[in-house]
Amino acid sequence: MPRVKFYWIMGADNLCTMHNWYNWKKIFYMCPVIIVNRKGFLYKSLHSKASSNFRNNRFDIRQIKNKKNLPAWAFFNVRPNPNSSTNLRQNIG
Repeated sequence: MPRVKFYWIMGADNLCTMHNWYNWKKIFYMCPVIIVNRKGFLYKSLHSKASSNFRNNRFDIRQIKNKKNLPAWAFFNVRPNPNSSTNLRQNIG
């Protein structure tokens, strides 16, 4: 899909354990990785093995449209939603 730009989006809690995934480093070379802050994981995720390994490849989320070189990752520090995903799923429909 040459006209489609893919991004890997995940929560900061997953970045903390990403180094345990099979071939986890390859993800950073496949597409830009966007880490979304999760309550209680800001410091831990930014000091994780994965973020330390790609420390020099972090970019400002505001530059996402211009990001072409891989590996690349950004931290999106948003105000966490207080609702749990379990509660949100239960209230659908």
